[in-house]
Amino acid sequence: MYGLGTDISRLHTALAQFIACSLFITLLPKRFKWYISVPLVFVFWEGIITPNYLSDNTSVFWWIPLMILICIIMFLYIFTICKVNVTTAVYYWAWAFVVAEFSSSLEWQINNYIFPYEENRFAISVLLSAIAIYTVFFGVYFLWERSRRKNGNDVTVKKADTLSAVLIAIASFSISNLNLAWKNAAFSVSVSTAVNYVRTLISFAGLLMLYAHDMQMRKNELDNEVRMMDSIIHKQYDEYQHFRDSSREVAKMHHDLKHQIEAMKLETSEEKKSMRIQNMEQVIRQFESDVKTGSPVLDPLIAGKKRSCFDKGIQMTVRVDGELLDFMDIVDMCTIFGNAIDNAIEATENIKEAGKRVIKISCYSQMSMIMVKFENYYDSIPQVKDGEFLTTKSEKAFHGYGLKSIRSLTEKYGGHVTIEAENNWFTLMLLLPIHPKK
Repeated sequence: MYGLGTDISRLHTALAQFIACSLFITLLPKRFKWYISVPLVFVFWEGIITPNYLSDNTSVFWWIPLMILICIIMFLYIFTICKVNVTTAVYYWAWAFVVAEFSSSLEWQINNYIFPYEENRFAISVLLSAIAIYTVFFGVYFLWERSRRKNGNDVTVKKADTLSAVLIAIASFSISNLNLAWKNAAFSVSVSTAVNYVRTLISFAGLLMLYAHDMQMRKNELDNEVRMMDSIIHKQYDEYQHFRDSSREVAKMHHDLKHQIEAMKLETSEEKKSMRIQNMEQVIRQFESDVKTGSPVLDPLIAGKKRSCFDKGIQMTVRVDGELLDFMDIVDMCTIFGNAIDNAIEATENIKEAGKRVIKISCYSQMSMIMVKFENYYDSIPQVKDGEFLTTKSEKAFHGYGLKSIRSLTEKYGGHVTIEAENNWFTLMLLLPIHPKK
């Protein structure tokens, strides 16, 4: 028989598996510094190539457990180097495994075409050709994968997603290698060129299935994000309406209480009179709003949040020129201020020292721009992931969506959001161009 045949050189396979894992590792967050990761890379290269070498020309009895060992080492390579959980590492193992199977099968098929009369699978010319093919394939694939991830943040991998990816990888590998394990199986192919072609085609189909699965994952997460943001927007607008109605009731109560205080002054018992007056004045101070921003939307909203701060022992100072934001939609304004203040309250309400429970809100114009600042003191370092600050809320389902909605709405009006956390002060700043008033 002429040509390289159907049995891919295990060196070529190991090279494809190692490069595929390394490719995804470059795209994921790292667990260690580079000087720790680099030695580990060489360790795992040895770990991948050794069982591949042992599986060459072995029986099915040994080939299957050796392949399982290779899969475990590939998983450990990703999990050890990357700062990801087990579920995510297994998911990317499935991707690396399928990509490696397809690339090695494609490379072997091309080399069979380039070297039709070469029977030495370990020939230097064949190895150099494989390196050239892998360079082109993985180079193009890396650029495509990186550009795909730039279009949006990476998805959160769930257990069900990982299970689906693993099943696709196992099915693709099992069917494409049917001829190698069981040469007389009902669905096996006998002609070597047909074997190479079918194996490449099935591996490519597995890669397409993984891609379709990944796209569905991203679509589901985007749909969920839209639902969450919509829920947050409606929540803040509902709170604004509630605060607006409450402000009217408080104003009425404030007016009635003043008359009652005047009547209480006629009380004959000085002790009772003094006690009742003090109680009623305390109620008035609690509900009396000193929020005057010039915006009929922000006044009741911030006043309601300020009452919440009063109940939690948080000092809130407000210096807001609300007229600068008249160009904003009411719902957008409620969403931005409501979420920003809620985040500040969440960060300060559990601070033990009362004097440090402070929130500052300001809005002013400077250099033809509008500056909106939300500042609060914090006593624990905020956790950051992918450029976003992690929530400490018990409702983890709403994690990060408040800040995402603020960022999205700010960009809607041509603005920009910056976040700083230093010297125990957290600052969320919105920079907006001045728009003509409605």
